[in-house]
Amino acid sequence: MILSYFSITISKIAIYSKKYGKVLSIVLFLIIFYVIGKINGLLINLFPYNLNINLFSGIAQRSDNFALSFAVFPINVASFVFQTLVYIGLFTLTSYLIDKKIDL
Repeated sequence: MILSYFSITISKIAIYSKKYGKVLSIVLFLIIFYVIGKINGLLINLFPYNLNINLFSGIAQRSDNFALSFAVFPINVASFVFQTLVYIGLFTLTSYLIDKKIDL
């Protein structure tokens, strides 16, 4: 959601025309999404440290015919930190651009 608002904001700043602004925002969205995904993939390969979260581990129960188990969710630490910083940065930059650069 933040990435789409950022793309729309950049397209409104770059092109005032409504005709090309929507196409430009979609293209910018796809390019930024691709770049963030590639950087995220490189970070996962460079730093393969995962934090395994086992939800409801104390609730798992066993009976005669039924065993209840829950999945482990691995979270890559470098990827999580990168994505958090990127989306905080995009939110801050979008709010600054909307406040200072776009004439409403």
